[in-house]
Amino acid sequence: MLTRKELKQNAKEQLRGKRAFGVLITLVLFAVSWGAMLIVMGCWGIGNAFSEGAGIAAMSVAYVLWIIFACMISTGYSWTFLKLRRGEKTGVGGLFQPFRRFGKVLGANALMFLVILVMYFISAAITAVLAAFVHPALAVLCGIAATVLLCYVMLGFAMIPYLLLDQPQMGVCVCIKRSRELMKGHKWELFILGLSFIGWYFLMGLTCGILSLWIVPYMNVVMANYYDELVRLSSGEKAEPEIEEVEAAQAIEELEMIEAKVEPEVKETEEAIEPETVAEQEVPEETEETEAAEQETLQEEGTEETEEQESVDEPEE
Repeated sequence: MLTRKELKQNAKEQLRGKRAFGVLITLVLFAVSWGAMLIVMGCWGIGNAFSEGAGIAAMSVAYVLWIIFACMISTGYSWTFLKLRRGEKTGVGGLFQPFRRFGKVLGANALMFLVILVMYFISAAITAVLAAFVHPALAVLCGIAATVLLCYVMLGFAMIPYLLLDQPQMGVCVCIKRSRELMKGHKWELFILGLSFIGWYFLMGLTCGILSLWIVPYMNVVMANYYDELVRLSSGEKAEPEIEEVEAAQAIEELEMIEAKVEPEVKETEEAIEPETVAEQEVPEETEETEAAEQETLQEEGTEETEEQESVDEPEE
């Protein structure tokens, strides 16, 4: 599993040269969201022109539609940066891609919302009972425990937006189950990863949200990296090579190429040297043969001289 530092470093590398796109799509997201909210307020104003009840009803309907719309484009925002992280082609239109899978995206978000809402009301009821009939301190402890439990459940749902893109054949319930499987044993890890951005949240507040145009894309790419890392771990694949490993592999490849170029030259040199060596080895053999032949010749000459001398020394009859 990659560390938080590695996840963030990878996100910075993946955003290099694409920061302007990140700012643009974030600006479009904010503009569309606030524009839809203005429409909601407009519906309330139009309804109030007829009656107060009509205004409330119109605003309620418009607000529900705004929530649905916000769920869609926020999911599209996550999809856009997952594609960007993978080097796939994407654009501002990616914000509206979830509308093509409207039923599944809406169903997943509605089910998550329903689970969290039910848990919230149950915890609120228990807290109220403890505060009224037992002791306020127990009510506070129950509230803290309920908050922790809600966070735990929500962390289990964290990978659902990405699974809706990667696994379009999955049903809503299967998608939620798969997200919980991916997050099993990693909830605390993801919580700490989110907590590591707390300094950026303060800075975004100090800049009245302007800095979020720069930071929110970065945070989403980090989350996309984390999702892909969880998928890799669940499938048992090896981690992507780090920059140093890639450089080392490139250096080895270059050395192999150099060796491949030098090897033929070395062979040619060795082939050129071998005949000379053979010739030098043959010379001593020839010399020995010549010396042996000379010795035989000398012996023969000596024998002939001896025979002649013996023939001279014989007395005449």
